[in-house]
Amino acid sequence: MSQELIEANLSGAFAVLDTDGDGHITVADFTAKADQMCAAFALEPRSPHHTALQRAYAAWWEQIRDGADHDGDGKVSQAEFVAAIRSGTTANGSYRVG
Repeated sequence: MSQELIEANLSGAFAVLDTDGDGHITVADFTAKADQMCAAFALEPRSPHHTALQRAYAAWWEQIRDGADHDGDGKVSQAEFVAAIRSGTTANGSYRVG
């Protein structure tokens, strides 16, 4: 895969996760994504499925924060996100590219 395509894919993934477009991924972005999914599936608030989806998105945020928030500020910049994926900083290396 070309480096340009990899960079475009990483930028696109970051943009999808940065729900509010502020240039950082935060817990609020993942909460908003979970809320969007719950609404899309018409899940009743506090129902088992709603709660499970909220927890799954919270766990996903924690995984990204743990692997990419290098400066410990509670948010992940695009540079941190790309660097983490490129270096394979997740526990199992499953995010490693190029």
